Amino acid sequence: MLMLTAGNVSDVKAAPALLEGAGRMRYLLADKGYDVDRLHRSLRDARAGRVIPGRRNRKRTIRYDKLADNFLSGVAIAITFWL
Repeated sequence: MLMLTAGNVSDVKAAPALLEGAGRMRYLLADKGYDVDRLHRSLRDARAGRVIPGRRNRKRTIRYDKLADNFLSGVAIAITFWL
């Protein structure tokens, strides 16, 4: 799913609509803009894995997998949208 928002809308404000449109998922790969506790909780409740790096100002560190497969998945998504 692709959604266009205004330039002054934060990533995480668009997340609920994007996730609703995506349906059931096993994993979510996202950037630091999606690192908020309520999103982590909703993904955990949905039993979806999360690969979201923590923001620098986060009080409680969140670990995420820096595996080659995760980075390759991001590249595959980018190529899919580019083509």
